[in-house]
Parts: sequence; C-alpha cells; structure tokens
Amino acid sequence: MRNYEMTALLRDSASEIEEGKSAIKEILSKNSAEVTAEEDWGQKRLWHKVGHEEYAFFAYLKFNAEPSSIAKIEHECKINQKILRVMIARV
Repeated sequence: MRNYEMTALLRDSASEIEEGKSAIKEILSKNSAEVTAEEDWGQKRLWHKVGHEEYAFFAYLKFNAEPSSIAKIEHECKINQKILRVMIARV
C-alpha cells in the first residue's frame, strides 16, 4: 500500500459538508483504503464557479491505498453530487 493525499472541494451548505465528508470516507473504505489523517480547511471563495458554486468547503485527507484502486476512487468521487472536485497525489 502507498501513501496518498486528497484535497476535495465539497458543496458549501452545512448539511452537504458532512454528507460529502462521509461519502469520501465511504468511497475510500469501499476501495480498501485506510484514512490516516484528516483536516478541514474551511470555506473558501473559488476563483471561478465550479458547478454553479462560488464557494466551496475544502477537505484534506491522507490515506493508504493500493495503486490499482486510485482510478476507482477518483471515478466514484467525480460522480458523487456532494463532491465538486477532487485531487489525489501520491506522497
């Protein structure tokens, strides 16, 4: 297993933030990834609109996963309506 970090932009309404964070954790656990650290970076104004949203909540996670599961994780995050954008980088 390798170390990865994920930065996710979530829809900004209060209920959708928690739903988005739990959706990310569910996607990671479904793909046998283990979350090692989590930080909330808070609400920020976006440079340009993403999905008709001017503001987004930024969430940062570190996790361990098999390299073969990263494409599945990215795909599942992209089709989730609570998650606006996601970026995964190998550490």
